[in-house]
Amino acid sequence: MKTRKALIWLCIVAFGAPAGYFVRGYFHRPVDRVRAAFDLFETYCVPYAEGRFLAPDGSLVSINTVGGFAWADPHSVVLLTYSGKECSISDALRPFDVISAKSMDEQVSAFVETVFPQLARDPEAVLKAWPAFSVWHSHPRGDERRRAVVYARWNFDDDAQMSLSFSYPINDDVSENLNDLLKGS
Repeated sequence: MKTRKALIWLCIVAFGAPAGYFVRGYFHRPVDRVRAAFDLFETYCVPYAEGRFLAPDGSLVSINTVGGFAWADPHSVVLLTYSGKECSISDALRPFDVISAKSMDEQVSAFVETVFPQLARDPEAVLKAWPAFSVWHSHPRGDERRRAVVYARWNFDDDAQMSLSFSYPINDDVSENLNDLLKGS
């Protein structure tokens, strides 16, 4: 009887531990923070560009801010913010590591040009002090119809931050839609 129990325990340890390790790896996959950032931007900021404000779903955690609304994705730790003139995503809560920052830099142009084909990249928008800075816009600066997407990454070290935002001038429709979102929260 003791030999049988010992054999059962040996089989559990010999087969259960490796099986548990591989099953854990199947269910617990690392989060691709860059992909999550693009997904948040596409889900919330692209509709915002059309004047639609989507209330974040229950998977995002609300954060109190002054002058806008903010939510964090608890899995990717990417921040989504709405204000009266812009929708943006940022890694301010936990900056990207060097590899993710480089990946974001490499993918952002193609992403913006895909989701906003009507915007043109401004080759004169350069901030040499920042590792990454790009602007795509619809009209010249000062034009009331101007819409813009800005990508920026600054202080490329352990405290670096990235931001990707869509903005347009404040108008009554934007204010009304933002107030509706506030009432619904």
